[in-house]
Amino acid sequence: MGSDLTTQVFRRVIPAAAVYLAVMLLTSLRIMSPYYVTILCYICIDAILVLSLNLTNGYMGETNLGHAAFMGVGAYVSVTLMTMGFGLGPGSPFWLKGIGFLVSLAAGGMAAALAGLILSVPAFGTRGDYLALVTFGFNMIIINVVNNIEAVGGARGYQGIPPDRLIPKVTDFTWTFFSLLVTVIICRNFVSSSYGRDVLSIRENELAADLMGVDTKRAKSICFGLSAALAGVAGGLYVHLLQYAHPSMFGSVKSIELLAMLHLGGIGRIGGAILGAAIMNIVLEGLRQVLPVFHLSPVWRMVVTPTILAVLMLCRPSGILGGMRELFPFLPPPIPGRIAGRKPTGMGEGV
Repeated sequence: MGSDLTTQVFRRVIPAAAVYLAVMLLTSLRIMSPYYVTILCYICIDAILVLSLNLTNGYMGETNLGHAAFMGVGAYVSVTLMTMGFGLGPGSPFWLKGIGFLVSLAAGGMAAALAGLILSVPAFGTRGDYLALVTFGFNMIIINVVNNIEAVGGARGYQGIPPDRLIPKVTDFTWTFFSLLVTVIICRNFVSSSYGRDVLSIRENELAADLMGVDTKRAKSICFGLSAALAGVAGGLYVHLLQYAHPSMFGSVKSIELLAMLHLGGIGRIGGAILGAAIMNIVLEGLRQVLPVFHLSPVWRMVVTPTILAVLMLCRPSGILGGMRELFPFLPPPIPGRIAGRKPTGMGEGV
């Protein structure tokens, strides 16, 4: 038992520590420029968002097309608290400012979770395409509401309260990397818990799960609230990296981009969520550099995301990691198969 635990620690902790130390070493030696470190921060933040989206779209089997709305709720709550005093001013010690930032992230996550729980009440009265439309409409509602709140900048965007309460740039690679690690741990433990098994049974067959005594409404609400909370934390990290917040940053374009990342890596897989976020960010940043060389408008970057999503749905719906075990049998199975004891059967089949 002890040796198995030690093996698991080495397999999971050592690689993560090696990646973090390598990035910090390359940064301190000025081999890796701040530009590439910022891209790594974007990858970590998007990975958190895709992992949270994976809880609802992957493990619960529902379609959420408005995930960026929860990101926006968390972002605006977090940034408002930081600019109103949690940042503690320019001369505050770093550790004290870090505590304030942590509290503001937690508050943003709680606000997003509350929004998710409120939305789950009417949303889970529908299924399939109708639920997708409800979440998509919720995303549009949040954007329009924020656009008309002058206290947070409205349509001009939010840069803080001038002159000395601008949004502090607290987010760095350490914050984003360890936030991603915590998110992975939370998602793995949730899916492996009794609540996670309830969620997986709902994905397989909700009627059968209800007949077997599963409180489907409670399981859905908990899963949706946790997903929204993680997205809210990611939103707080995002705006404190950019030092700017605008409603358009959390619109339907961002929601579809997250959906493309999820399907690119492999839906229902933690590693797939991280891989999809990494690939999509690298591709989009690469196009940012390549398009001006060919005298093409940067708008063409926006064509890539829906194109990737359409091609994936036609050619490889299971994503990059979907069929990797057939090529590499030594890879561990995805979490749903390990819990359910078999491959997912899909909606309408027996449990």
